[in-house]
Order: sequence, then structure tokens, then C-alpha cells
Amino acid sequence: MGSSESHNQLNQSINQKNQIESFFDFFFRLIDSISPIMYVFSSENMRNLKFKQFREQLKANSRFFLGSNKVMQVALGRSASDEIIPNIYKVSKLLRGDAGLLCTNLPKEEVERIFNEYEDYDFARTGSLAIETVELKEDFSNI
Repeated sequence: MGSSESHNQLNQSINQKNQIESFFDFFFRLIDSISPIMYVFSSENMRNLKFKQFREQLKANSRFFLGSNKVMQVALGRSASDEIIPNIYKVSKLLRGDAGLLCTNLPKEEVERIFNEYEDYDFARTGSLAIETVELKEDFSNI
């Protein structure tokens, strides 16, 4: 790194202001989108192209929230005393790990059908389980 680059300083107050605005923007979008039917889901890689294609199928009448679980928990309410809708704090307790929230007005059967029917294969990554057994013969005389 050159000497001129090492002396540049970022204004921390601008950075913090943008983070706070981003937090409140996400917070209020979630509160505005709360619907009677909400699903908590998890996936191994939610930010890839396959998930984006899946979101497009439900875009017309559903909204996905992926982000900080703690922000979503605060927006929904972490306990019965700070919830915004009766018993919605129970949903916030399910937001752990790589979880997302789906707010929709579709019937339960329709959403379950869409989730069950959607299957898309991707290249295996480290730690993936094999879906097929492949046996290799020891006979190399045909090569």
C-alpha cells in the first residue's frame, strides 16, 4: 500500500449513520410486511442465483426477508411484553442460524406445494453429501 493510501481516513460518523439508516429501513420494511401467514425457512446458500430464481416465483404476493436474525427478532418482538401482534414473538424464537422469513397471503397448501416442488441441482461443494452411488470397475483393458 502506498504512503498516500495509508493516510486516508474514513469519517466514522458517516459510516455509522449509514448503518443506522440501513438498520431502521430493514426494521420498518419487516414491520410493514407482517402478514397473517409467516414461514421461517433455512437454506444452505440463500444468496445465490438459485434462490433468486425461487424468490421470483413468489414475488407477486410474498416477501422474503434475509438478514440479521437479531434485527428481525427485535422487529417481531423477543418476548410477549414487546411483541407487536399477539403471539408473534414465537416466530422470532425460530430465527436461528441461516434462517429467513417469508411473509405471504397465499394459502398454506400452496406455499408448501411450491417449497416441496422446487428442486434445483447445483455443483457439489466441500461437505456436500452424494446423491448417487458411483462404482468404478478395476478393469482398465478397454481403455
